[in-house]
Amino acid sequence: RPLRQPLAGFPPSHPAPNHARRDRWGPAGGNHLAGRRGGVQLRLRSGRHPTLGVRVRHVAQGGNSPRELRVGRDVGSVHGIGCGVARDLPGNGLGEGGKVSAMRKWIRIVALVGILSVVAASCGSDSEEAAGDFKQCDVGETDGDLAFFNWSEYMDPDLIAAFQDEFGVTVTEDFYPSNEEMFAKISPGGTGYDVIVPSDYMISILRSEGLIQPIQKDAVPNHTNIADKFADPPFDPGNTYTQPYQWGTTGVGVDLGVTGPDIPLTWGLLFDADLAEQYGLSGKISLLDDPRETMGAALKYLGYSLNSTSADELAEAEAVIADAVSRVAAFDSDQYSELVVAGETIAGHGYSGNFLWDFEEGESEYTYFVPDEGGTVWVDGMAVLVDAPHPCTAFAFINFLLDAQNGAQLTNYNWYASPNGAAEEFIDQEVLDNQIIYPSAATMERLEFIEDTGEFEIEYTDALTRARG
Repeated sequence: RPLRQPLAGFPPSHPAPNHARRDRWGPAGGNHLAGRRGGVQLRLRSGRHPTLGVRVRHVAQGGNSPRELRVGRDVGSVHGIGCGVARDLPGNGLGEGGKVSAMRKWIRIVALVGILSVVAASCGSDSEEAAGDFKQCDVGETDGDLAFFNWSEYMDPDLIAAFQDEFGVTVTEDFYPSNEEMFAKISPGGTGYDVIVPSDYMISILRSEGLIQPIQKDAVPNHTNIADKFADPPFDPGNTYTQPYQWGTTGVGVDLGVTGPDIPLTWGLLFDADLAEQYGLSGKISLLDDPRETMGAALKYLGYSLNSTSADELAEAEAVIADAVSRVAAFDSDQYSELVVAGETIAGHGYSGNFLWDFEEGESEYTYFVPDEGGTVWVDGMAVLVDAPHPCTAFAFINFLLDAQNGAQLTNYNWYASPNGAAEEFIDQEVLDNQIIYPSAATMERLEFIEDTGEFEIEYTDALTRARG
């Protein structure tokens, strides 16, 4: 990425984000967020940037095309097989009785025998017994240096330095551009990593595959700082295996310098032919290369749940996307935000943070919004691998990040919303007031987590394939 301009009073090498160019934001716009998902620039272990333009794409495996690496599904919620994981999340901020679930996007396939065996094992043991199988740690105990595997530009380097100084250890931070590549890296075991930061749907997979160990809450007393609405997520009931890190949304990013400031806040900017003509969007639209996100966006546009299991509703959504294909420049989950800034597209489908990161580098005016019809909300968590060489240091690190002031510092750095309720009083007011980072209550009512729909999952993938073809 182009280097960011320094804040006043900070040296050019300081890692803090640049907030100096916010005047370019449109009326519906927001502020800078660090890049977390697609289009991530990787860094070397030392923190030095490689040559600009170097990227890691999802590697084709098992006959799958790039960005379609498929791994185990969330067996804990496969219809007719699950262990009764609760679907209703009290106080989730998504509305009374709102159903939420683990899957941010659909990833498959574990062989049926594998699913049954994993489910049998997971249903036959409780978390306390499982926790007893691991080295037990005291609060603040360390047992060596920490190997941290994280999204790029998602951690404040000052927090890493503070942890090293306080605990007398060294932290090595490596980076991954997708949950799928992280999974492919850690699943064979023996990586030497201690802490990872998977997304909600991947947490379910990691649990079912036995790749992460239970959180030792006696060693992580700051878990009580987590806000109630993040304390009992359906993809990890009771936060037994993870502690929440940051959260955000999926929506639409637009170049207002081309469209003008008065645009309807609707998925129709991506799907409606008349709106494409009105705002000059034809051939300048991108959609995520993701069956659940993209089919889900079309379902929301039609007024349905993005977790619909109705064949008729999915067929309507397929028709919407098929009609839009001729106006779509790319199905892309890596560089959608950069395409808008580069002028190759005008409207794109993607994640809040990536748009706001790249919008800081553009020369036009931009906005990001969750459409009025609703969209996706996601959460990332911190987990300790089952074969972590230094589990006590890992739990000390998680507890350190869950400290109220440290949690606030993280959000003030990367501008993703914090699930740490105790941190709120220390978060910059401009961050709390930014409704792109912290959506309004009305917007939250329209958001859904992507849910594993069991045997219907294949219908989403097939529908998008047909629509694109």
